[in-house]
Amino acid sequence: MAAGFDKNGLLVDLLDHLGFGFMEVGSVTANPYSGNPKPRLRRLAESNSILVNYGLKNEGSEIIYQRLYHAQPNLPIGINVAMTNNLANQDTKKGIEDYLVTLQKFRNLASYFTLNISCPNSFGGQNFATAERLDALLEEVDSLSLEQPVLIKLSPDYELSEIQEVVKVMISHNIAGCVAGNLTKKRDAKIVKNYILPQEGGLSGKATAQLSNQLISSIYQQSKGRLTIIGCGGIFDADDVWEKIGLGATLTQLATGLIFGGPSIIGEINVKLSEKLLRSGFDNIQSAVGWAYRNPPF
Repeated sequence: MAAGFDKNGLLVDLLDHLGFGFMEVGSVTANPYSGNPKPRLRRLAESNSILVNYGLKNEGSEIIYQRLYHAQPNLPIGINVAMTNNLANQDTKKGIEDYLVTLQKFRNLASYFTLNISCPNSFGGQNFATAERLDALLEEVDSLSLEQPVLIKLSPDYELSEIQEVVKVMISHNIAGCVAGNLTKKRDAKIVKNYILPQEGGLSGKATAQLSNQLISSIYQQSKGRLTIIGCGGIFDADDVWEKIGLGATLTQLATGLIFGGPSIIGEINVKLSEKLLRSGFDNIQSAVGWAYRNPPF
């Protein structure tokens, strides 16, 4: 389960029953935020996409920590950490301090952390999405010596040169991998061209699929296996998962696919993905990662 669906950790005792192998709670910020002005969601039914403008709405790190501390999940729980959505955090130092509050709070509870630097719906935009500011953030994160893997949630809207610089920064720090990717601000995908959309908000679902796949491919080829990639964006069936695995994803996440397809979609994907593995001759998912670069399309 991708971050953004269970913002406040209300479902951690339930989602394993749907067939999920892991989930990501959040985004969680140091302080609570009530969300951007409504309307914050618009379903684009014909394109299997959603226009999202929550703006990092959540109850804050203290309340969510207390809830998860008393939960009994049967699957790994990642904490998606973002910067509290306020004007004060546009200052680089204050923004970094805000991230560190949440990391410290959950350091004995999370299975892994994802640093969300790519929310398109916050004050000042994606402040730590540039290589220079990300480097400053990761210097401080490294100093925490966290035992859990730390990943970065990346925007699918990066240009190739920007991706390359960000990947260099991640490799230079104690970063295990990335989530590729987040919502897109782009409105030019064929699947959404029939809609008149406001500038506010980012698109999820099928509108992100091609951008996510390009991001996965770029990171995988540049990092040469040094970064674990979680593929996220436009997953609705096993074919979508298989394509992302072929391009370099070791793990995958979805949220919009569940909203449109219903809870049975997870079990269906798991069954059909197992069938694909058997037919392709791979022993497991790990051995299939990057198959598109080694084999003809399956």
